Amino acid sequence: AGNFSGAGAGGFCGAGLVPSCTGAPAALTNDAWTTPLSRCFDWELADGGIAVLWREVGRVEAAVQGLAADLEEFLRLPPVAAEERNREAQITSNPETRERARQQQELEFNLIDQADETWVVSGVEQKLLHKARPDQSIEIVPTIAEVSGSKTPFALRRDWLFIGGFQHRPNIDAVLFFVKDIYPLVSEHLGDAKFYIIGDKPPPEVAALATERIVVAGLQRDVRPFFNSVKLSVAPLRFGAGIKGKINQSMGFGVPVVATSLAVEGMELQDREDILVADEPEDFARALIELYESEELWTRLSENGIRKTRALYSTDAARKKLAFLFSDDHFSFPRESGAVAQRENVITAKS
Repeated sequence: AGNFSGAGAGGFCGAGLVPSCTGAPAALTNDAWTTPLSRCFDWELADGGIAVLWREVGRVEAAVQGLAADLEEFLRLPPVAAEERNREAQITSNPETRERARQQQELEFNLIDQADETWVVSGVEQKLLHKARPDQSIEIVPTIAEVSGSKTPFALRRDWLFIGGFQHRPNIDAVLFFVKDIYPLVSEHLGDAKFYIIGDKPPPEVAALATERIVVAGLQRDVRPFFNSVKLSVAPLRFGAGIKGKINQSMGFGVPVVATSLAVEGMELQDREDILVADEPEDFARALIELYESEELWTRLSENGIRKTRALYSTDAARKKLAFLFSDDHFSFPRESGAVAQRENVITAKS
């Protein structure tokens, strides 16, 4: 049995690239669940997420062998949600959020305890779960990003963007934080540049941010024209968990990112080589302005970001990891949690 916790709760889905993978049973009919692997699943709904059981390992192995673009959608699932809600409670001091985090953690640990193996997307989550469940097998499976590279030179680019679905609370908080505390510092220096906010279902408080230079673009089925024209993207997240799809997606297009330290955790990215990292509004604004104006810095981050994304988050990288996880060597490895007569792999997609 196994458990999969994937990337950026709606981060990929909310970016408008694939439909959301959470909600009612009908959601299992969308594109993210109609891959060859979906035919190997039994599933059941649990409060706060979907538990999917892989009962026929042979069929899963056969499906993985033929997996190509389908793999990208299959792996776009949300993260260890309890940690995300714990962090939100720390920011908001909301007792209801803290209680939801406790309930989510109980659900997640219950699923992990039933599984032979749990899959997460980063070393941060792996360490977190190992600490709580030291006898369980916890493996890392990378998220997927398209690596198409940069189509436009620095001199022909302008503006910047944020991308992320607004069903996901960290994205709402990030945009409001950016516009309130960071954007005024940036606009003093980059007065003619536009800030594009891309993502499905922006709530009223985000829609209200729209001005001549702040464009609330909503859901965009094709985000390539944006990534082929902007100079950079921002990820000013203050809470969340898992690998942030908005970051490796942007780097895959050769668009450098300015992000908070929380946004980049577990991604193996080096400040000023692969990405710019800043947490305080003044530091974030300063980093954004420098990246916007420095072709040398932009080019270094763009090229390194493409290489890093290809090495860690490409389809090939995920396929290699899955090939190992479904190999005889891995399945025959003794686990302290005990063997089962009929192996079940459990995948959880959290809301």
